[in-house]
Amino acid sequence: MEVKEVTKTEHQEALRNVLDEFRKPDSDTIGILARQLLTKRRGLEKIESILKEARAECALTEKNMMEQLLEKNVEMVRAEGHNFTIQEQLHPRVNKPDQEKLHEWLREQGLESLIKESVHPGTLKAEIRENWIKAGRGDDLPEFFKIGRVKSIAIRKAKAVEK
Repeated sequence: MEVKEVTKTEHQEALRNVLDEFRKPDSDTIGILARQLLTKRRGLEKIESILKEARAECALTEKNMMEQLLEKNVEMVRAEGHNFTIQEQLHPRVNKPDQEKLHEWLREQGLESLIKESVHPGTLKAEIRENWIKAGRGDDLPEFFKIGRVKSIAIRKAKAVEK
């Protein structure tokens, strides 16, 4: 997919034009309301299209930045008052046929409080990350765990440096 370079001003102007259409006064007749609804829905489609393009541009820029950070072995970059670092997110999952094994394993680990109708993915993620991966025990996880790892750029407001 080719990503077209669009300036920030062009994005802002396009959004402003579409939002102006949303703000036009309503009328009492059904025909006018139908046309207004159609116009507003078309406006939403334009906004969604612009947003999709902007997300694609962000993803491409993030990919390029990550490649540069890894290639140059740089851990952190500071720009415009923000720190940019590579972060790795874990996405543990257990296939449906292994759910009972998961529940048994959680009971053995004293984590039965995590067992509900199903184990919430966010709760499982936090448990695996904090008490297994960060603790250096990732190799001790049962085989039925599938751990996906996704790297992304973390952007955090930099703390002010005291002089």
